[in-house]
Amino acid sequence: MQEDRLTDIEIRIEYQDRTIHALNDVVVAQQSQIEKLEANIEKLRQIIQNETPSFGPANEKPPHY
Repeated sequence: MQEDRLTDIEIRIEYQDRTIHALNDVVVAQQSQIEKLEANIEKLRQIIQNETPSFGPANEKPPHY
């Protein structure tokens, strides 16, 4: 009876270890993807900043009016 109980506990621990490792792999992959997305967002910000012409105030009418 005690051996069965010990075996059950060992099986549960092994299952939990595998689950923890699998979840860790997912978290690592997601973090890598987040870092890539953040880098892409920063590149896009820089492109937009460099290519957007600077206009005067939003309510200012152009000179031809």
